[in-house]
Formats: sequence, structure tokens, C-alpha cells
Amino acid sequence: MNELTLSIDKTIDLPIQTVYNAWLDPILLAQFIQPMPGMEATKIEIDPREKGKFLFTMIMQENELPHYGEFVEIKKYSKLAFTWQSDSSIDGSIVNIDFTSIEENKTLITLKQTKFVNEETRNNHISGWTNILERLDTTLNS
Repeated sequence: MNELTLSIDKTIDLPIQTVYNAWLDPILLAQFIQPMPGMEATKIEIDPREKGKFLFTMIMQENELPHYGEFVEIKKYSKLAFTWQSDSSIDGSIVNIDFTSIEENKTLITLKQTKFVNEETRNNHISGWTNILERLDTTLNS
């Protein structure tokens, strides 16, 4: 098991409540939880409470790619933490998303994930999470 980590910051020009709530809204999640162009999230199930589970089924070239986990921490308008399981992750992988209001209508998201199989997998996740954060910004600001 490898303790490789990633950390990505993204500032979105919207209030913290709007940005935070998007992560717990299945309709909005389906619009932005797409780690690469051409991938669609076709099934979103989410139970937004601590110990609540989620499932995101993504389709890429007719292949179903399930991503699932469990919320380990939910602090309204400040933090989401959840386990992350997929074909390219390892047991014990955790995603932490911290939300910081830096102005009335500006939110800083800091996303960190720990535990990857290897550096290539971590780098692929950096690209995927970066795309997701960009799509979040586009979705909320369109």
C-alpha cells in the first residue's frame, strides 16, 4: 500500500453554500462528476450523512466504471470527507474536500486524496479531480 497523496485548490466565484451544496445534490453531481471528456455519470446515488453511502456510475466507451464510498465526515459549509473505491483505487483511500469562504461570493475548495496504487494512478486522479473541479465551476456559473 502506498501513502501517495494529491492536493488541488480551486477558487469558484460563488458563495460557499452554493459550492458546498452542489456536492450533495445528485442532479448537479451528475453534471460535474466527470473526470475526463467523453465520460458521463449515468447513475448517482447519495445518502448525504455521516456513514451514508454513495455510488457514481460513470460510462466511458460503453464501459461502466462504478465509484463508491462512505461519508466519514460532513461539516456543513466547511468539509466533506469520504472513502473512495474504484477499479483504480486501493482500500483506505480517503478524499477530503475543505470549503473556505475567501470573500462573500468566492469559495476556495481544497481537495486532498490519500493512498494510491502508484504514481501513475495518482497522476491520473490529479487530472480527473482537476477536470471535475473545472466542470463544477462551469456547471454552477452557467
